[in-house]
Amino acid sequence: MSDVIRNEDAGLEEANRAAGRLEQVLSEFVEGYRTVKAAHAIDADSQEARSLFLGVYRHHVRVICDWIDELVQVIKDPLAALNKQSIPAIADAVLTVTLNMSSPPEMTKLDALAKRLKRESEAILEPTPAKPPRRTSTRIGPGILGAIGVLAFGIGLTNSVLGRHRYR
Repeated sequence: MSDVIRNEDAGLEEANRAAGRLEQVLSEFVEGYRTVKAAHAIDADSQEARSLFLGVYRHHVRVICDWIDELVQVIKDPLAALNKQSIPAIADAVLTVTLNMSSPPEMTKLDALAKRLKRESEAILEPTPAKPPRRTSTRIGPGILGAIGVLAFGIGLTNSVLGRHRYR
């Protein structure tokens, strides 16, 4: 907003730069979705994580697509948008098209899964002082580590999309 919309000195170059930044964010988002979609679940936990992540991505894609559709409609027919928002059609009328990102329902389940996996991995990695160490190795398979990695990536991405970590 401050780079282009509220900047009266902004020109085509600033608008193109802002559009490029939006395109980059959307491209990374789509790439993340494709990565999760292509991932193969190797156990029940990773299957659940994959399903939850896909739901999070779909939720955000729907919200962003709806916002872009609304933005295009406002640009295409500002008079109809003024009427829809009950704004009088005067010379300095202001139309606002707000992107409201909400937390998808899958986020609660994803957070619970991440916490459970963290507890389980800590329990596996921490030796109990009362028992002598075993000769057989306790191995964490890629399923748990993979799920934790995917969870961390998705939560970070969601925080970024929701604006909790802003970069300028």
